[in-house]
Amino acid sequence: MTYQYFCGWDISKLTLNYCLQDQHSRVIKEGQITNSSSAIFSLVKKLHTQFSIVEGMILHGAENTGQYAHPLCRASVELHFPLWLEDAFQLNRSMGRQREKNDQVDARGIAEYTRRFADKAKLYEMPTKFQLKMKHLAKVRQHILRNAQRSKTMFQEMQQFSLIPIEERTAAIFQDHLQQMQQQLKLIEQQIEACIAEADQTIQRKIAVARSVPGIGPKNSIAILVITGLFERIPSARKCASYAGISPHERQSGTTLRQRFRASRSASRSLKTAFHQGAMSLIQGDNLFNQLYRRLRANGRSHKQAINAVRNKIIKVLYACLEKDTMYCKKYHQNLQGL
Repeated sequence: MTYQYFCGWDISKLTLNYCLQDQHSRVIKEGQITNSSSAIFSLVKKLHTQFSIVEGMILHGAENTGQYAHPLCRASVELHFPLWLEDAFQLNRSMGRQREKNDQVDARGIAEYTRRFADKAKLYEMPTKFQLKMKHLAKVRQHILRNAQRSKTMFQEMQQFSLIPIEERTAAIFQDHLQQMQQQLKLIEQQIEACIAEADQTIQRKIAVARSVPGIGPKNSIAILVITGLFERIPSARKCASYAGISPHERQSGTTLRQRFRASRSASRSLKTAFHQGAMSLIQGDNLFNQLYRRLRANGRSHKQAINAVRNKIIKVLYACLEKDTMYCKKYHQNLQGL
């Protein structure tokens, strides 16, 4: 689609800076508004009226800042204007060196990026109610898990390094606190399972197939389902491995730079952790994944290289089962080539 105008949005918690450009990179209008749906509604309608912009003639671009971008996303859906949420890392790399740095300059840069690469734009689509609900529950679960681990570590260090013994009353309060968090964690996990039970049969089938793969259980599957968007946002094993920072890449330039193949650090840590937990549990048992790990170790591979290969194998088997819409079996595992 050919766009005639391009609007760049720099998003922060309280404000939005915008910059409207035409096809020739001329700035037509720029300014700042509050980060709220009502302010965005008012501005977009005003721009359409002031410059006689027909629906679909303007492409909006913004950095994907998570929940701070939600008012803009909501306005995009309700007003039916195309919105492109681009990865922050990609935007920063594309802008090169900048002498000046402020929100308005960033809005101009995003507008320019949106104009130059409009043909590559991936327009925003509102996630389903199930995906949004699962995302909220997963976020709360992760928050409780982190707090429980921090509290447990702090209490253990107090017991180990305290100059005087901890009083029984203090220890009892701490133990009650930890038990409460464990109960909250169970309640959240029950809500997640109830949410899955209420989903349609297609979603339930996809989740059942995913959980049939060794290394993917009820707990780590939550992060995998949310981050991959039920395997729709990340539709292939290769993309999933790359997004999780599991797929090794080469770094080579002339004769001065030649590094061994290594996984990228600019990846989703949550997704990588989910597959890592599955891989660590599998190498403890008697299965094909453990056989792969032991074979690689016997051939001189390090523990990190071998465990990374197991993570890759889990992803390949997972997507093979999803593609065939069948529960895990050794046939799909053994037919996959490579590591």
